Amino acid sequence: MKMTGVDWRPFKAEFPILFGAGKYISLWVGEGWFQILWDLCVSLDRIARSRAADGKPPVRIVQVKEKYGTLRVHVEGGSQEIHDLIDAAELASERTCEACGKPGNLLCIREWYQTLCLFHELGSRISNGSSFGITVEDPDPESAPWKVLLPFDPNPPRSTKLYLEDIAKAIADISAYTRDLDRHEFQGNAMLRDAVLYLVGVIGTASRKIPGETLGPSPSPTWCMARGLRDHPAVECFGLDDEALWSAIKETFPLLAVEVGRLLRSIQS
Repeated sequence: MKMTGVDWRPFKAEFPILFGAGKYISLWVGEGWFQILWDLCVSLDRIARSRAADGKPPVRIVQVKEKYGTLRVHVEGGSQEIHDLIDAAELASERTCEACGKPGNLLCIREWYQTLCLFHELGSRISNGSSFGITVEDPDPESAPWKVLLPFDPNPPRSTKLYLEDIAKAIADISAYTRDLDRHEFQGNAMLRDAVLYLVGVIGTASRKIPGETLGPSPSPTWCMARGLRDHPAVECFGLDDEALWSAIKETFPLLAVEVGRLLRSIQS
């Protein structure tokens, strides 16, 4: 049995503002995350309708996928409220089997991160084909007698310190790569630009993993920008606007490095 994807037809019918017609949208995750996504869309749709009534820019979902075993949702027209809702949905996906929706754990199986229940973890570990192929069919997986014989081996979550170190290293690498270049030289080096865009994605992803209590009640504009980077699909797919990217490299990331250093010192002290 292979994992099947979420049926997006009811989403597009129920939330036409979020899934605007006439635009290509990249959508694929396992059906086990259907309810998480539906609840998220209900909340986002409420915001989108309020914006439309006030004549404000729309909210659009442009990409939904799995990455490193958890849900990723990218939108246009994001805000802090929207980012918080997406964060909550992504956190819920870390505890929900992507294949069936039952309680699950984030695992690393054959160097591939997946969030699975015990039944689908078994299938993933013994399958030689698809990550979600299983070789045992049971009408009631929860009662399968062999499941209690398997070791329960969830991959432990990473610490805040490690995520901060990821950000610090990415910023340091970007600085080293671009130190002796001007904007036009940077833009003309496609290989270097792609490498920097990858590191920008690392910064955005890791910054969203820093808990609110670490940042305090009012995160700085620098942190808000960093969190928003991960939510922008251009980081992974099409590339950020050149002017915005260069400004981030020369102005925003040095400020972020200072804040990361301060947080690391506070954690280590």
